[in-house]
Amino acid sequence: MIARALACVLASLMLVACGGERRGALVPNEIATIRLDEAGETVLRFEVDRPALAAFDLFAAPDAIGAVTSEIRPDAPEGEAIDTRLTALAPGRYRLALASEGAGPSEIQARLRLEPPLDAFEPNDSPETAAPVALPFRAVIQLANAEPDWFEIRPDAGTVVGIRLVHSAGNYRGPIIEVRGETGEVLFRSADEPWGWGAMRYVEATGGVMHVGVWESWTFNPGDPRSLKGIEIVTYADAPYPAGTFVTLGLGEDETAFTQLALAGRAAGLTVARTEEADAIAREFAGAIGRGRPARDWLWAGLALTLAFAIGSGIGWILRARHARR
Repeated sequence: MIARALACVLASLMLVACGGERRGALVPNEIATIRLDEAGETVLRFEVDRPALAAFDLFAAPDAIGAVTSEIRPDAPEGEAIDTRLTALAPGRYRLALASEGAGPSEIQARLRLEPPLDAFEPNDSPETAAPVALPFRAVIQLANAEPDWFEIRPDAGTVVGIRLVHSAGNYRGPIIEVRGETGEVLFRSADEPWGWGAMRYVEATGGVMHVGVWESWTFNPGDPRSLKGIEIVTYADAPYPAGTFVTLGLGEDETAFTQLALAGRAAGLTVARTEEADAIAREFAGAIGRGRPARDWLWAGLALTLAFAIGSGIGWILRARHARR
């Protein structure tokens, strides 16, 4: 009897545990009733068995809770939020965090939609077969067998166009981004170098049709999740605040890095200029070291000048305040 009672207790505990696990799990592509807690939040876990694009669909919710935001992270302690607009989920376990604008327990009807990442822009392996897209453009594409993908855009002349590729499967060389003008001239081509993924490249629109080609030197099979990449092409309007000048040291105006910095600055409403003082500063610094003066003397001198300026400004402010009282 005692053994049977213990078995029943253990079975009950297992059922409760299993029930709690089911309440914290979500079956993709099925409409579910989801309960939000007192803070208007909940976290659900789900699994992906093949590469997929994820989207959260809200079908019904009480008016009091307002909008519901969703965030997907890998089911790991250090998992970072995933931009599902530019990332295909690889097979694995994930967490879906939901949060509503209004607090208080409530129920919503929603669905986590997982779809196969079909590249709808093929065939677009050359500028002649480039897929026309509207800006801003964000999508997940497949770069397999080291073949390029080309896209056709029509930005206004003089605007700054930003292009980037992102991936979520390790660090390796690439990507390669090439932009051509209406007559086929190369306006920009990025170097095939490490740490280029996720970085925005900038080019000035010349007016008319422009072709953007993207590819990588690594050869991945079409079935490999690493062949799935996110692409983003956007334009930058004039900044709504007053323009300024950003001065850079050590970059020549004929260098690609300076051109990229200048276009990025223009997108932010800044003018990027190169100062000729960089060489003079370097020579003076090298001369000080050659004369046996420690480099830290320059630091102390700079701090002393800054302190003297601050003290002088403070004394001047006090004298002006006293004069105003008289």
